[in-house]
Amino acid sequence: MNILVVDDEKLIVKGIRFSLEQDGMDVDCAYDGEEALELMEKKREPDVLITDIQMPVMNGLKLVEETKKRYPEVLSVIVSGYQEFEYAKQAIAFGVCDYILKPIVPSEFAKLIVKIEDKLRQKYYKERNVLM
Repeated sequence: MNILVVDDEKLIVKGIRFSLEQDGMDVDCAYDGEEALELMEKKREPDVLITDIQMPVMNGLKLVEETKKRYPEVLSVIVSGYQEFEYAKQAIAFGVCDYILKPIVPSEFAKLIVKIEDKLRQKYYKERNVLM
């Protein structure tokens, strides 16, 4: 699974990356939404986008919206220190797969990754059956 982690807090990015790489995931990182979109264009589209909401240059909600337009198959997850309903409502409108709060609880994050892996397995299973 290829995951793109986007957050302007380098310590958060480092922690998420370490956790995911320990589980054998391929992880790319960016520190704002614009950098993330450029990385997707240059390198590859990720299976999963994990992004903070509040970042300079381009916030996470705009990043999720742009990612959905360009790469509709990407699963998006918002990681935020904000519990405001309006953010969650916008995130749902943009089709995020989940919304988790900072500080990230490792056991909850592990459950989230299992949930995402299951969604991807189902997606790939359906695609494979269509091809056959």
